Amino acid sequence: MRKTRFHLPALFCAGLALLPLAAPLACDIPPGVVVTDFDAKRMTKFDTSRDRGLAEAMQGENAEERAVLAGIFAGDSPLDAIPDGAYRCRTVKLGGLLPLVVYGYFDCTISGGGTFIEKRTGSQRFTGSLTPSGDSLFYAGALHYGDEQPLPYGADADRDQVGCLSAIAGAPGHYRLEMPAPRRESVHDVIELVAR
Repeated sequence: MRKTRFHLPALFCAGLALLPLAAPLACDIPPGVVVTDFDAKRMTKFDTSRDRGLAEAMQGENAEERAVLAGIFAGDSPLDAIPDGAYRCRTVKLGGLLPLVVYGYFDCTISGGGTFIEKRTGSQRFTGSLTPSGDSLFYAGALHYGDEQPLPYGADADRDQVGCLSAIAGAPGHYRLEMPAPRRESVHDVIELVAR
């Protein structure tokens, strides 16, 4: 399988100049992790999803939200594990219905020795597994709503999610989970995690 390379494009628009150029980090589906054909295709298009989402997002009119995005993409550090514990997490939607949407913080946890992630509060939640992959962690999980029980990956293809979790350079306890080509609303979704 082709490796997905995290990179920022040459300037799609003037706004992208605000983002630092990050060294590319590899993330692909690890051996032994089974995903649907649809999700495998999403991962092969990770770069396109990210690049298009960033290009649209940096055209948003809200300067504070653009500054949040620039901080989230302030470069990557290799990551082989994320510590268990409580995290503040927020969803950032790039492109699609709106250029850029930054939501407020909710509660996430990492458990199982860094192998399980859960967004525990808010109307849209998710759970999933984290598996080392190159310089990042591969995520396979599923969306559920606040009044539902969590779903395992594969239980409902319409709710399945895949992506990559990276450490943000120069910011201990600060991470970015990117999910390419979500089925609704946006071009590229990002979950920002900050250790409590």
